[in-house]
Amino acid sequence: AQARTAADRRSIGAEFLRQVRRGPRRVAVRDFRGQMSRLRLAAVALTLIPLLGLEEDEERVGVVLPPGQGGALVNLALALDGRSSVNLNHTTGAAQLERMCQLAGIRTVLTSRLYLERIGEPVLPGRRVMAEDLIPRLDKKRVLLNMLRVLLLPPGRLDKGRPDKVFTIIFSSGTTGDPKGVQITHRQLLYNCDAVMAHLELFPERDVVVSPLPLFHSFGLIPGLWMGLLGGLPVAGQADPRDGKQLGELIQAAGGTILISTPTFVRGYLRRFNAEQLTSLRLAVVGAERCPAELKQSFREAFGTELLEGYGCTELSPAAAVNTPQANRDGTVGRPLPGIEILTMDPETRELLPPGREGLLVVRSPGRMLGYLN
Repeated sequence: AQARTAADRRSIGAEFLRQVRRGPRRVAVRDFRGQMSRLRLAAVALTLIPLLGLEEDEERVGVVLPPGQGGALVNLALALDGRSSVNLNHTTGAAQLERMCQLAGIRTVLTSRLYLERIGEPVLPGRRVMAEDLIPRLDKKRVLLNMLRVLLLPPGRLDKGRPDKVFTIIFSSGTTGDPKGVQITHRQLLYNCDAVMAHLELFPERDVVVSPLPLFHSFGLIPGLWMGLLGGLPVAGQADPRDGKQLGELIQAAGGTILISTPTFVRGYLRRFNAEQLTSLRLAVVGAERCPAELKQSFREAFGTELLEGYGCTELSPAAAVNTPQANRDGTVGRPLPGIEILTMDPETRELLPPGREGLLVVRSPGRMLGYLN
């Protein structure tokens, strides 16, 4: 797995453009406002690039946008332009936001007035580019021209990304207080998306990913957005992860088959979902915290769907192990993804420990981050 990943010559923008060629009219992303086809998403993203007004040396660009069409468009545009996206955690407060931008050298933040109002007007440092100002400047003829370019030109001609370059930086507060910038390359992200799809047996003709997790969360950004875009699965995103009523309506409208969330949010959904809305759902995957057995049982009884617990961390880009419908055991985080080795060792002697002994968890993965920023 390490050798295959090291030899992977794909970049994320070009890989999405290949998916466009396989099914231009198929849905790429939807939210409460509607849906967007793969071809339109690619063409509008390419049209956006010169409108962003980025300097040539701006390698990293901040993003404060929700899951859905806006978040997908901007992240794809930055990928195709060969820049690193930094989806900023707006819940951390002004001082932490400023520190993240300082550490990453961010001069421009792409956002939306409507979204900023919804999340309480966080203070964003640097130059702000508003989605509401960009939309009127999208030239229809230019969008149509870019549709033709996507359909006729080799994907590599339209994508400036490179396999070994940092694709995204996700800030993780960890336990030390100062935010740590986790650097993830194109290769590492592609590996993790491929591994999760294979592990959970997801298929383009059958599955639809629904995620209400924010894009500054590694599970919201990678399995929640990029896994679908790169794997040919439609993605449905929702801005507020706590709004179970709207999320149930979104699952029903999108025909969602896999839900990605956390146990805390799912507990709230139990009171807001109705069984009719979830008839298409095959499985729900939760992480970020321990999932109680009684929550799994309640979800199964209410909706007839398994709640599968997984484990990972941002530094592993991000998934390491997930239960599956075929191998699902309470009190565990499942089996390792294909290509990942997990073992335990004594934290002092580094002696490898047999099954059943508690110790330091060690993960070897082709998706392990490039390293922390700086």
